Amino acid sequence: MVVKRIGIITFHRSHNYGAALQAFALLTTLKKMGHNAEIIDYWPKYRIGEYALFNMPNKPTIKNVIKSIILIFFRWKANSKFKRFIKYHLNIRGNSFHLGADTLDKYDVVVCGSDQIWRYNFRGMYGFDDFYFAKYPLNKKVVKISYAPSIGDQDIEENAKKSFSELLENFDSISVREDSLSELVKTLTTKPVVKVLDPVFLLTATEWRKMIKSKPRKKKYLLFYQLLQNTEARDLAKKIAKERNLEIVQINGMYRNANPFGLGTMKLSAGPLDFISLVANADYIVSTSYHGVAFAIIFQKPFAALGFKNNSSRTRSLVKTLNIEECFVQENLPNYCVDVDYTLVNIKLDELIKNSLSFLDHNVSKLELSNPSIPVMS
Repeated sequence: MVVKRIGIITFHRSHNYGAALQAFALLTTLKKMGHNAEIIDYWPKYRIGEYALFNMPNKPTIKNVIKSIILIFFRWKANSKFKRFIKYHLNIRGNSFHLGADTLDKYDVVVCGSDQIWRYNFRGMYGFDDFYFAKYPLNKKVVKISYAPSIGDQDIEENAKKSFSELLENFDSISVREDSLSELVKTLTTKPVVKVLDPVFLLTATEWRKMIKSKPRKKKYLLFYQLLQNTEARDLAKKIAKERNLEIVQINGMYRNANPFGLGTMKLSAGPLDFISLVANADYIVSTSYHGVAFAIIFQKPFAALGFKNNSSRTRSLVKTLNIEECFVQENLPNYCVDVDYTLVNIKLDELIKNSLSFLDHNVSKLELSNPSIPVMS
């Protein structure tokens, strides 16, 4: 096998559990394949200052000001954990660059993904950020692949679809993460579009467990991962915890929404490694986050997914693919998934993991692609 120099483009500096861990998983997977892989340290100007310690909302109230002051210590501690993870697990140790055109033409292959890197009008950026569509480096000999990117809200205007279509032409091979995005992209390009798994699934539960340093809690608990605020998710977590006699442990994916006096035991300073530990040792999981669901599946936990608003496509696609749609709770309905029989889930998941790895290995390993993609997922 020829060792390739691979650059990965993703949201690696995000202080978000899923973003950090999917970046680590893709980087680790490509290294396990024998390649010289690294993350391209692009962090655009429109995201600078996003994780400042004192992050005041646009319309501050006395309550929000007090809450922000209380959260400063926890934000500092969590930020420190994310910075250590980015430095030592993602091997990012210098200063990032802020313009995509600054990329050096030193790679054999560039892989864009995963996470919601194809977001439209994201955090002050008008339109799409072409760097996440492999516009750079400009060297035509560089093979450019998308691996499991997402777009978030797919309700984009028609002129945006034209721009989307033009950006897709940068890729030699295209894969995405969810059904709905696959269908959209197929209307915008004549290139084959393949659906693959999120990178976090490419590492085994055993590999993830090896990263856990903290001891498990003595009491059995329900983990409530609230990325998006949702009253019904909170009420369901309380209901399940009461029925199963579980303590509630809550982590919050967005500090601007975090409530230091919220439901159950609050883990306000949890970092990526804490997240892995909390999911791995939980007895039940209620999540308003896609990656909360993904890791619940990796660690074979019973779970309920709800409260995604307009960002439900990724999670719906995942549970549908694995035939566990009952775990996606329909809001305003009293029923929830009592348990998950992972016997059949694992058979399907093993097949999808194998096919996703095949897609990645096949496309990364060839500099000249006569057959740029192979079908992998149904």
